[in-house]
Amino acid sequence: MVRQAVEAALYAAAHAPADHPVLPHVRHLLAWFLVNGEQYGPALEQFRAVDGHIGAIPWTYEPDPVAAYAAYRARAVAGWEHGVR
Repeated sequence: MVRQAVEAALYAAAHAPADHPVLPHVRHLLAWFLVNGEQYGPALEQFRAVDGHIGAIPWTYEPDPVAAYAAYRARAVAGWEHGVR
């Protein structure tokens, strides 16, 4: 069920207007789910789309949102560099 939700969210993000106010929040959640699902290539696409903005869920649930965001982004980069796409 989670996989289907992630696929639906990826589709929605790809087809939503670039200025849709909810799109950045969806991208942050997608990045979190994709990294946890070891789908590093798609996660990196989401990080690229939102890079520089960290004040969103799920990072804001952490004591240090910046560190949480950076750790997940680093995991995505490392996974991608090791060939896990």
